[in-house]
Amino acid sequence: DRGMHVEAEDVLRMLRDTSEKARQELNEIRESLRMKQGGFSLFKSNRNVRRAVFLGMLLQGMQQFTGMNIIMYYAPQIFKMAGFKSTQEQMIATVIVGLTFMFATFIAVFTVDKAGRKPILKIGFSVMAFATLVLGYCLMKAGQGEISHGLSWVSVGMTMLCIGGYAMSAAPVVWILCSEIQPLKCRDFGITCSTTTNWVANMI
Repeated sequence: DRGMHVEAEDVLRMLRDTSEKARQELNEIRESLRMKQGGFSLFKSNRNVRRAVFLGMLLQGMQQFTGMNIIMYYAPQIFKMAGFKSTQEQMIATVIVGLTFMFATFIAVFTVDKAGRKPILKIGFSVMAFATLVLGYCLMKAGQGEISHGLSWVSVGMTMLCIGGYAMSAAPVVWILCSEIQPLKCRDFGITCSTTTNWVANMI
């Protein structure tokens, strides 16, 4: 339907910097819809396709093995170990963590196309590594019964910093990359493999 194509281009024009980029993306979408998917047969026969699929799986595995889901799932227990004993204190801290995740995601939304995928991932993983190390030290002190009130707040700050680093980088950018690196003829198969890897790694 010609009218729908015009409407789609209008929407893309609002989202992209120039009309040329909008038309280019619309043409890519049309091409992907017309193209027959090769799936597993193309994966077996084409070395470049295999590399793209395995890279997508590796990225999703890296995303999950940052340990972020453990922090998100067990945030109340982490705060309890850090010295926040009451349920109310733990839940307030958990809400703050959730808000941190939401606002940090906007950093990626507004910078991913301008700064590039790799720089954002490098910054995000560096932030997560630093915050996780400091958080681990705080929780070690908590396990030894030596945590002070100041270290309790440091642990909360490091938890939020770690989540912020994840939300601005690995959380959204990995999904973007897993879509972009797959060849059009094998995109469905590649994304299926990377998404499956994500959930298997999550379960592990």
